Amino acid sequence: MTTAFFDKGFSLGKLSTVKRISTKDGGTNLYPFLKSHGKIYNYVRFTLPPKDLQVSYEKKRKRLEQEMNLRSIQEMEEENSTEDKIETKKAKDTEDAARKTHAMLYKSYVRDGV
Repeated sequence: MTTAFFDKGFSLGKLSTVKRISTKDGGTNLYPFLKSHGKIYNYVRFTLPPKDLQVSYEKKRKRLEQEMNLRSIQEMEEENSTEDKIETKKAKDTEDAARKTHAMLYKSYVRDGV
């Protein structure tokens, strides 16, 4: 779209074709305007779709947007819960390591008769 005339119900877009030209470096693409019967067509006019189609599109777009938002919220919650699990596991590991050292100290004290 090059120019929007939403208040008038249409917008303009550039119209071109793709033409491949061989060069010694491997080729390149040119985008010349469309020609037909000696006339050059360089713009196309896009009009608004019918009202019922606009309404159904907006409903579908809003529904998809809501689904995407819910999915991203769920993914963020899952990431947070996995981070919490990792933190609790690290805390538990350090707690277990402390228990093991205390148990070893206790055994050595018992053996030594303290």
